[in-house]
Amino acid sequence: MEKARFTVKFPVTSHGARMRLLEMFCAALAILLAVVPLSGRESCHDNVWAEAADRSRLLLYAKHPATWKIVAGGARAEILFERSSGCYAIRAVGLVANTRYVLARVDSASRSGELLGMATTDRQGNLHFSGRWHHWCGRFWLVTDADIRALPLPAPVGARLQLKAWHPSAYLFESEVLR
Repeated sequence: MEKARFTVKFPVTSHGARMRLLEMFCAALAILLAVVPLSGRESCHDNVWAEAADRSRLLLYAKHPATWKIVAGGARAEILFERSSGCYAIRAVGLVANTRYVLARVDSASRSGELLGMATTDRQGNLHFSGRWHHWCGRFWLVTDADIRALPLPAPVGARLQLKAWHPSAYLFESEVLR
C-alpha cells in the first residue's frame, strides 16, 4: 500500500518569511486559546465577581521601594479568585496609561516567576482581565511587560518569567503572601 503524501505550500519563498508566518500563527493560536473559554465551561470572568463560598481576595499596591510601605493614593489592584475552579479576575487603577502589564506569581529572591496573564491599560491607566490559575500561594506582582523576559515565546499561562530590569515604582505588589 502506498503512503499518502501531503505538501503544504506557503505563499512566501524565503525560510525566514515562513518562520515569521509560523510564529504569527502560533501567537494568534495562543491568544485564541487564552481568550476563548473551553466548550462546556463558563468564562471565568462571568463567575468570579459573583458571590461564591470559596472566593478569595488579594490586594496589590504601589509600594515605596526604600521602605516597602504602601504609597498613599497610589496605583492599586484587586484580584478575586476561586481556588476550586482556578478562575480569577483583576481590576487595577492608577497605572501608567497604554502600557502592557503582566500578572505573575513571583519568587522575589530570584526575581523569577510564572505568567498568570497580561493586558494593556486604557487611556486612564485602568486594567481589567480574567483567566484561570490553580496555584494561589506565594507572592503576586503586576509588572510592566517591558521589564519581563518570558520563555517560551509567545508566552502561555504558566510560562517561566525573569525580570530583566527592576523598576519597582512602576509595579504593584501583594498586600500579603498567600499560603
